[in-house]
Amino acid sequence: MLLSSSKSFIGAGLRGALLDCIAGYSALPRLAFTNTKEKGKTMVNTEAILSCAEEARSLAREVCPIAGVTLKQIFSRSRYDDVALARQIVMTLLTNRGWSLSQVGRALGRHHGTVIHARLAVADRYKRDRHTTHLVNRLARAGVRVFPDDKDS
Repeated sequence: MLLSSSKSFIGAGLRGALLDCIAGYSALPRLAFTNTKEKGKTMVNTEAILSCAEEARSLAREVCPIAGVTLKQIFSRSRYDDVALARQIVMTLLTNRGWSLSQVGRALGRHHGTVIHARLAVADRYKRDRHTTHLVNRLARAGVRVFPDDKDS
């Protein structure tokens, strides 16, 4: 899905409205856009952003009831442990499904370095923390596999 032309341009005025539609909440963080500019317009691959954001919301809907957090909290700036863990699990699930670190970061309003940390943190906490182990196992029983080959990391 490309907006305004075959080169995937989107005007600054449309950005906020598009992102509100993607996120479903006006309070959710804005997605980052590429820094490539041509004739004063930011170039955006809206298809990839929409797809990753939609899959992030879908996975978050599956993780939220099991983790005991709300969808709005997953996409918030909250640093509460339960919220952060649920968000990190969603990031891990997205990267396991083939989304790049940048795409996952943009979909959740974070930097790609945060996504790297999330993957490492979930694997480490799974081995060391009973709460995380229990949560990951409950997700697996519900059909959401955090670790693709049923391994610990």
